[in-house]
Amino acid sequence: EDGNNNNSNNDDQTTDTASSKFKDQEKLIPPLPLQIFASDAEVVLPQALTASQLFGIERVTGIELEAAAGTIGLSQLFLRWLALMPEGDHMNVIDPPGLTVMRISGGRYRVTGAHRVVWRWMNKFSPASMFTIPSDFKPAESGTEEEDDAPDTDFDFGDLVSMTIIDVFETDADGKLLSYCPTFDNRAVHKTQEVTERLRKGASHLKERMEVVARSPAGKSVNKTAGNFGRMSISAALAVGNIVKNKIEEGIHKHQHPKQGGGGLGRENDISEEASYTDAVGGDDVEEEALSRGDEHSTATPGGGGGASKSAASKGEGYFSDESTPSRQMEV
Repeated sequence: EDGNNNNSNNDDQTTDTASSKFKDQEKLIPPLPLQIFASDAEVVLPQALTASQLFGIERVTGIELEAAAGTIGLSQLFLRWLALMPEGDHMNVIDPPGLTVMRISGGRYRVTGAHRVVWRWMNKFSPASMFTIPSDFKPAESGTEEEDDAPDTDFDFGDLVSMTIIDVFETDADGKLLSYCPTFDNRAVHKTQEVTERLRKGASHLKERMEVVARSPAGKSVNKTAGNFGRMSISAALAVGNIVKNKIEEGIHKHQHPKQGGGGLGRENDISEEASYTDAVGGDDVEEEALSRGDEHSTATPGGGGGASKSAASKGEGYFSDESTPSRQMEV
């Protein structure tokens, strides 16, 4: 009996400790709806109580809506709305367009977006909820029997289905939800493959991780280094392009003007032209100067004594003297 009393006392102490711990947490962290919704938030959601009603009867009669205000009322309505898609995965934001934010009067924001909800269809339509053609409706004669016999839905019990929802909501300046109204077509529920959804979910997770890494300090430094490397590569490519361009232009210029390349033959042609010019003028001094310049060119040979004679001749050309003044050097 003493052992049982000790065990009960220990259980009571554990319970008291856990309850006090939860009370401390409640003081620090408010409940989740209070973090998401403003105190005067409003929502407009489907009134349906079962999936057969929303995706069966109301496919023909139209969707009945219900409004709720206040944290308690809209939380209850949200739970009923989410129960129509059991264990639904709403974390599939369609990007693009992603979220479009528009600022409105009063410091509020109107946000529009779209997401796909994926869930396991665990419902069997009752005969009353199946899509039926009204009795006064006459189909076109072009319709075939196969089209008439085709099922209205492409999914069955246990299949994975998806539906696109357009989200329109408003928030206050702090980001808390003021109003929310989803827009969707309850006839646009289609079967999807589990492998496809896994690939999509993996791609979205990889994209989120890459964004987190890119925003980290290490990612910023890597992006900066990559940008610098790209700019250096562009500069090097431009420099090489300029070199190639200059070489091409030089080759074209040499091809168009072969006499300006510089060589012995071109120089001899120039000397002959100068000699013919002196003959036409008829001046003895001009002819002697042309002959002396031709002798300098012919006697200048690489590695021999022609260089010394050329330098002496050029040095002599830079001096003049007469009987009354000493020799002076002047620049030519």
